[in-house]
Amino acid sequence: MFLFLNLLAKEKRNILECLGAEVNVVPTAAISNPKHYVNLARQKAEEINKSDPNTAAFMNQFENTANFNTHYRNTGPEILDQMNGKMVDAFVMSSGTGGTLAGVGSYLKEKNPKVKVVLVDPPGSSLYNKIKFGVAFAEEQRERLLRRHRYDTIAEGVGLDRVTSNFALGVERKVITDAIRVTDQEMVDMAHWYDFFLYFFEITTYFLNSW
Repeated sequence: MFLFLNLLAKEKRNILECLGAEVNVVPTAAISNPKHYVNLARQKAEEINKSDPNTAAFMNQFENTANFNTHYRNTGPEILDQMNGKMVDAFVMSSGTGGTLAGVGSYLKEKNPKVKVVLVDPPGSSLYNKIKFGVAFAEEQRERLLRRHRYDTIAEGVGLDRVTSNFALGVERKVITDAIRVTDQEMVDMAHWYDFFLYFFEITTYFLNSW
């Protein structure tokens, strides 16, 4: 069962339903609101377990530090393994739950204290300022500017207006060394560049293997 925000791309919902998942669409709300999708998921798991004990589990991916630990123990080592003995100079990514950024970053920092771990933050997210200035705040959160749906961005699943337990581990350990803020246009440009690069790489590999 998935609780699906009504602002997310319908293509994602269609894929989940095609795979047989039950998808419940819910409105956007603040984490302090009982109707926030995380709170609704917790409530739904509790309701199911009351009628059918031990059949539902609430993953709590934002606050459950098993998220961080999994990336520290598995994803980090996997990245280094694929580097064939070379050390990583920088690890750059955005943050949703914060588990990947903090977990992988922690592992890489242990192996090489000089590695740069950089957060890439979309419009409306407060995590950039948390890393840069120690305060989780974004201009979009100013009282006179606050809108019902403050996130005016095409990015889905990244950027947040609070510090999760997983992200906090990266902050407390001083793993995240820097942060950059990107616009929607920059994200689109990078996606197109990556798509072209991947296509070029596949074509080149095909011809080299056929030579």
